[in-house]
Amino acid sequence: MRHLSITVLLVSVLAGCTSSATSPPGSSSATPARTSALPRVYERGGTIFVVADDGSPVALTRGLLPTPSPDGTMIAFLQDPADPHYHGGGDPFVLQVWLIHPDDGSGLRKLGQQHECCIGVRPHLNWSADGSSIVLKAIREQTWDVGTGESVSMPSPTG
Repeated sequence: MRHLSITVLLVSVLAGCTSSATSPPGSSSATPARTSALPRVYERGGTIFVVADDGSPVALTRGLLPTPSPDGTMIAFLQDPADPHYHGGGDPFVLQVWLIHPDDGSGLRKLGQQHECCIGVRPHLNWSADGSSIVLKAIREQTWDVGTGESVSMPSPTG
């Protein structure tokens, strides 16, 4: 009987943690609430999805590592097609940074790319706090201005 009581207590505690972690304070719902303007976005099987207001998934495009902009108006993501200029030796892929609007999938445009960068790399995409630039950390760190698409150099942390 004691094992049953401990098991029930443990399940109750875990269920309580799960519920409070996915619900806003004071809510009894176990579904995550949308507390900001950021779109709920994810990737599965190489396809990027956004979660509609009714909770249904909407496929936007093919890609990896979808990352919403700070204001939620754009999603940056990666594609890694074969490099058409590959002539043997090194990595035959290009890591491309793309942008798309989460509401309707419009505004698809390539922001920039890195050649010979994909095999064995765990890339990261980061938006600047104001959403004006995106940093890709792969083989090397590269920053693009979102408005112009130009590659920009960032000041060093030491000045």
